[in-house]
Amino acid sequence: MKRIRPTLTAVWEPLKPLSGRDWFLGAGTVALVIFWQINHRSGFFLHHFAALIHDPVIRDLGRFVWYHSLALLLLGVFPALMMKCVWKVPLRSLGFGLGNRKLGLAFLVIALPIALISVIPSSFDPVFQREYPLSKLAGYSVGSFVLWELIYALYYLGWEPYFRGTLLFGLRGSLGDLGAIFFQTAISCFVHIGKPPGEFLSSLLAGFVFGAAALRIGSFWWIFVLHWTLGAAMDLACVLQRG
Repeated sequence: MKRIRPTLTAVWEPLKPLSGRDWFLGAGTVALVIFWQINHRSGFFLHHFAALIHDPVIRDLGRFVWYHSLALLLLGVFPALMMKCVWKVPLRSLGFGLGNRKLGLAFLVIALPIALISVIPSSFDPVFQREYPLSKLAGYSVGSFVLWELIYALYYLGWEPYFRGTLLFGLRGSLGDLGAIFFQTAISCFVHIGKPPGEFLSSLLAGFVFGAAALRIGSFWWIFVLHWTLGAAMDLACVLQRG
């Protein structure tokens, strides 16, 4: 016990200055991420609602509507509302404004072509072709592809406001810019466990690049546009590769 106590003290000392807001962001919201992932990977929707939907295509679509809607509510909406209502943090200071618009547009002009070109070699990989689009409804027609990408947007409307918004901007005061970027990158990489290896490694790079860009621009919306476009491009490329 005498040996354990100094170790626990050494661990606790750096955590003492953290506020309730920091604990909510660093532990509470990460618990939400874990709950969101467990809910999806345990097949909650299929276990409880699949029997009500007889069409397998609609059933497949329904489980992703559920998954993406949870992302929007648990990650995009709830943490931001907690920050605003409990700790009176303006949403604009969490990246919910447009930030520096000229810098945001310049970022998209440079980053979009690079991102779209990076999709091409990945689309030749059978692993990516099996993974994307997540719902096979997207490959049925142009209309079904557009419908799927609109549903897919719910996922990014949860992902970016949380990782490159509330979490990143909310922790920069206590962890510093680099610490906040590291933290949100680590959690986003955790969510990518089980994805194709190339995507997991890309999530590590994207976490740093997207986080730094969001802080520099002062907004996550430009990252949202890039990320959603990248996801849609990957879907389209894989559909075309499969013919």
